[in-house]
Amino acid sequence: MKHAMLTRVMSAVLTAGLIVGVVNLSTAEKSDTKKLIKALTSDNIGWRVSAAQILGDNQEERAVKPLIRMLNNDISYAARISAAVALAKIGDKKALRALKKVSKHDRNQTVRTVALGAFSVLEESGAQLASGK
Repeated sequence: MKHAMLTRVMSAVLTAGLIVGVVNLSTAEKSDTKKLIKALTSDNIGWRVSAAQILGDNQEERAVKPLIRMLNNDISYAARISAAVALAKIGDKKALRALKKVSKHDRNQTVRTVALGAFSVLEESGAQLASGK
Protein backbone atom coordinates (compact mmCIF):
# COMPACT_ATOMS: atom_id res chain seq x y z
CA MET A 1 0.00 0.00 0.00
CA LYS A 2 2.73 2.48 0.96
CA HIS A 3 4.78 1.43 -2.07
CA ALA A 4 1.79 2.31 -4.26
CA MET A 5 1.56 5.72 -2.53
CA LEU A 6 5.23 6.42 -3.27
CA THR A 7 4.74 5.45 -6.89
CA ARG A 8 1.71 7.77 -7.17
CA VAL A 9 3.61 10.67 -5.59
CA MET A 10 6.54 10.17 -7.92
CA SER A 11 4.23 9.97 -10.94
CA ALA A 12 2.55 13.20 -9.84
CA VAL A 13 5.91 14.94 -9.57
CA LEU A 14 6.89 13.83 -13.06
CA THR A 15 3.48 14.59 -14.54
CA ALA A 16 3.37 18.05 -13.00
CA GLY A 17 6.17 19.06 -15.31
CA LEU A 18 8.72 19.63 -12.58
CA ILE A 19 11.23 17.66 -14.55
CA VAL A 20 12.73 19.40 -17.57
CA GLY A 21 15.22 18.19 -20.11
CA VAL A 22 14.61 14.49 -19.55
CA VAL A 23 16.70 12.46 -21.94
CA ASN A 24 15.76 9.02 -23.08
CA LEU A 25 17.39 7.21 -20.19
CA SER A 26 14.42 4.86 -19.95
CA THR A 27 16.05 2.58 -22.51
CA ALA A 28 19.14 2.16 -20.34
CA GLU A 29 20.23 -1.39 -19.74
CA LYS A 30 21.41 -2.79 -16.44
CA SER A 31 24.91 -2.75 -17.95
CA ASP A 32 24.67 1.04 -18.01
CA THR A 33 24.69 1.26 -14.22
CA LYS A 34 27.93 3.26 -14.07
CA LYS A 35 26.54 5.83 -16.51
CA LEU A 36 23.29 6.05 -14.57
CA ILE A 37 25.13 6.52 -11.27
CA LYS A 38 27.22 9.26 -12.88
CA ALA A 39 24.01 10.90 -14.14
CA LEU A 40 22.89 11.30 -10.50
CA THR A 41 25.34 14.21 -10.25
CA SER A 42 24.54 15.79 -13.61
CA ASP A 43 23.74 19.50 -13.86
CA ASN A 44 20.56 18.44 -15.67
CA ILE A 45 17.69 17.79 -13.25
CA GLY A 46 15.95 15.57 -15.78
CA TRP A 47 18.96 13.29 -16.04
CA ARG A 48 19.29 13.08 -12.25
CA VAL A 49 15.63 12.22 -11.71
CA SER A 50 15.48 9.77 -14.62
CA ALA A 51 18.66 8.02 -13.53
CA ALA A 52 17.37 7.64 -9.97
CA GLN A 53 14.09 6.25 -11.23
CA ILE A 54 15.79 3.69 -13.49
CA LEU A 55 18.26 2.64 -10.81
CA GLY A 56 15.35 2.09 -8.43
CA ASP A 57 13.34 0.18 -11.02
CA ASN A 58 16.38 -2.03 -11.66
CA GLN A 59 16.89 -2.44 -7.89
CA GLU A 60 20.54 -1.59 -8.42
CA GLU A 61 22.28 -2.03 -5.07
CA ARG A 62 25.46 -0.33 -6.31
CA ALA A 63 23.46 2.89 -6.47
CA VAL A 64 22.47 2.96 -2.79
CA LYS A 65 25.31 5.20 -1.55
CA PRO A 66 25.06 7.67 -4.48
CA LEU A 67 21.27 7.81 -4.01
CA ILE A 68 21.72 8.50 -0.29
CA ARG A 69 24.09 11.37 -1.20
CA MET A 70 21.47 12.65 -3.64
CA LEU A 71 18.74 12.38 -1.00
CA ASN A 72 20.82 14.32 1.53
CA ASN A 73 22.41 16.94 -0.71
CA ASP A 74 20.56 17.61 -3.96
CA ILE A 75 19.28 21.16 -4.30
CA SER A 76 16.17 19.98 -6.17
CA TYR A 77 13.31 18.62 -4.11
CA ALA A 78 12.20 16.57 -7.15
CA ALA A 79 15.60 14.87 -7.21
CA ARG A 80 15.42 14.18 -3.47
CA ILE A 81 11.96 12.67 -3.92
CA SER A 82 13.27 10.49 -6.76
CA ALA A 83 16.15 9.34 -4.59
CA ALA A 84 13.81 8.39 -1.73
CA VAL A 85 11.52 6.42 -4.04
CA ALA A 86 14.49 4.67 -5.67
CA LEU A 87 15.92 3.72 -2.28
CA ALA A 88 12.57 2.22 -1.26
CA LYS A 89 12.46 0.18 -4.46
CA ILE A 90 16.01 -1.09 -3.98
CA GLY A 91 15.21 -2.09 -0.41
CA ASP A 92 18.69 -1.88 1.11
CA LYS A 93 18.74 -1.32 4.87
CA LYS A 94 21.68 1.09 4.48
CA ALA A 95 19.13 3.69 3.39
CA LEU A 96 17.07 3.56 6.59
CA ARG A 97 19.11 6.05 8.60
CA ALA A 98 19.18 8.64 5.79
CA LEU A 99 15.47 8.25 5.06
CA LYS A 100 14.60 8.64 8.74
CA LYS A 101 16.74 11.80 9.02
CA VAL A 102 15.30 13.34 5.85
CA SER A 103 11.74 12.48 6.94
CA LYS A 104 12.27 14.69 9.99
CA HIS A 105 14.57 17.46 8.77
CA ASP A 106 14.23 18.14 5.03
CA ARG A 107 13.15 21.70 4.27
CA ASN A 108 10.42 20.47 1.88
CA GLN A 109 7.23 18.89 3.26
CA THR A 110 6.72 16.62 0.24
CA VAL A 111 10.27 15.29 0.52
CA ARG A 112 9.70 14.62 4.23
CA THR A 113 6.45 12.78 3.47
CA VAL A 114 7.93 10.64 0.69
CA ALA A 115 11.03 9.87 2.79
CA LEU A 116 8.80 8.74 5.65
CA GLY A 117 6.84 6.53 3.27
CA ALA A 118 10.07 5.07 1.87
CA PHE A 119 11.34 4.47 5.41
CA SER A 120 8.10 2.66 6.26
CA VAL A 121 8.32 0.49 3.13
CA LEU A 122 11.85 -0.57 4.04
CA GLU A 123 10.95 -1.12 7.66
CA GLU A 124 7.96 -3.29 6.73
CA SER A 125 10.12 -5.30 4.34
CA GLY A 126 12.29 -6.35 7.26
CA ALA A 127 15.16 -3.92 6.94
CA GLN A 128 16.39 -2.82 10.37
CA LEU A 129 18.53 0.04 11.57
CA ALA A 130 21.82 -1.23 12.93
CA SER A 131 21.04 0.35 16.29
CA GLY A 132 17.63 -1.33 16.37
CA LYS A 133 15.80 2.04 16.44
